[in-house]
Amino acid sequence: GRHVVLLPMFSWYHASWDTEPELPLSQTARTACEGARPFSQRWSDFKFCKWPGVPAAWASLDPETVGTADAEALAVSLAQVNGPWLEAIEQGAILRLGKHCEVISFSHFVPRQELLPEKRFLITPELPKVVGSRILEEQIRASGSSVHLFGHTHLPVDMTLDGVRYLQWSLGMQKEGTDGRACAVVRREGPTLVWDSLSGPGPYRPTMWGDYYKTHGRDPSVVDLAPWVLAHAEKAEQRRARLRGDPPQGEV
Repeated sequence: GRHVVLLPMFSWYHASWDTEPELPLSQTARTACEGARPFSQRWSDFKFCKWPGVPAAWASLDPETVGTADAEALAVSLAQVNGPWLEAIEQGAILRLGKHCEVISFSHFVPRQELLPEKRFLITPELPKVVGSRILEEQIRASGSSVHLFGHTHLPVDMTLDGVRYLQWSLGMQKEGTDGRACAVVRREGPTLVWDSLSGPGPYRPTMWGDYYKTHGRDPSVVDLAPWVLAHAEKAEQRRARLRGDPPQGEV
């Protein structure tokens, strides 16, 4: 079989990773809930994660306002931890295998925006601001990785982009009735084979979003919200109305 190096990669997200346009107000207004807190107050990382010595701008959703360097400082700091391992691979110091081995890298966060559905498909359109790292993708390329495993979004996907296979097969938090149709395949089929020591990469895994983007071009200029986004917003507003004590629709 082929020699394999498993390469864990430290990372953190930065809002500048999101390079696609925001949804217009005409669309976001369709899902607005009266009295709902803004996303920046709901994202628990911003409240519970403390990083001494790192500019507070890491938690900004608007990197242009606070400065890109400060907004990316946390992502850069964690990426620097990967430096010695990347140098060892480059110099052939790991197991003396050098560039003749297969590198399978993995991270918690997302390396490329193509691995996340467009904003019109997302119940939370701010999600691209808090899931990915451009620096991570650069390091994956520098490592010579042929397969990269990632997580965080709980949206299974299996895609090959520019010669690297990216796989998310989120086994955690899969509960019947709450996981959504995108995750149902993971709950149904369980763990997946990533690498076989004799034959190499495991089989391609059909997923809702991986298959969608095999046949549909990515076009963030299309802004019409997906039906499930509108349905979720309607249910959320109904819940809030009950909490406010509003009478059911149709009653005076």
